[in-house]
Amino acid sequence: MIERAEEIVDGIYKVEREIPGLSDIFTVYFIKDSMNVIIDPGPGVLIPAVLAAAEELAIADFQYIIPTHIHMDHGGASGKLTGIFTRAMVVTNSQGARHLIDPSRLIRSTQMSFGDDFESTWGSIEPVPESRIKVVHDQEKLSLNGRDLIFFEAPGHAPHHIAIFDTGSGGLFCGEALGL
Repeated sequence: MIERAEEIVDGIYKVEREIPGLSDIFTVYFIKDSMNVIIDPGPGVLIPAVLAAAEELAIADFQYIIPTHIHMDHGGASGKLTGIFTRAMVVTNSQGARHLIDPSRLIRSTQMSFGDDFESTWGSIEPVPESRIKVVHDQEKLSLNGRDLIFFEAPGHAPHHIAIFDTGSGGLFCGEALGL
């Protein structure tokens, strides 16, 4: 498990964390650029790790928060992070947008899977203000300085799942589109 931010390739970092009581390891990715990005911010309980990594990387603000899908283990922290990083837009497709804006259905399904007290382990799921959502479409590009992020619809694990190809590194952020 990586406690500190580890550079994977030029300007892309990852932090891995365990959640007490769970056997899974969660990975949050950061693109440090003039337009900083968080990919798969994880569940709300990881927000202290996200903030510690941002401080370690000397990132004061993010322009984009991009969950590959809105399930709480990949995107649950998105709403709360928009309150912390006040300029950040949350990038998703149109199907993901409605659940980020109104997470009530996501919360109900999370309660069915993990119990009514899921927040004690995973953290809360908070809405993302509609004004903070950027909807992307299949093969749309988001240009950062020196790299483009290209979004691909990747339904399967979830109908709203996206994968993100980074032209700067040649890497793919696939969430759970290719398995766990």
